[in-house]
Amino acid sequence: MTDTHELAVQQFSPRAAAYVTSAVHAAGEDLEALKAFVARQSFAQVLDLGCGGGHVSFAVAPLVGAVAAYDLSEAMLSAVATEAGARGITNLTTHQG
Repeated sequence: MTDTHELAVQQFSPRAAAYVTSAVHAAGEDLEALKAFVARQSFAQVLDLGCGGGHVSFAVAPLVGAVAAYDLSEAMLSAVATEAGARGITNLTTHQG
């Protein structure tokens, strides 16, 4: 791992659950605008690059065929996968890199 990669993992991994449950990250005009944009398209797949707590992935999952949530932190991705399961989202996969 590069030093930058390791620093990101160290910084965000302990906060993974907090990002998933964060009300600030889970709502807002930006997510509503993104959902409206995606709803007007016919996307088969969406890549949520640097997905963090997965809020973009969760917002667009009902509107597309598949969502790939991509992040550096395995802990963050685990939290996203757990939340997706709790929400009944079955078209979301997680990828680390």
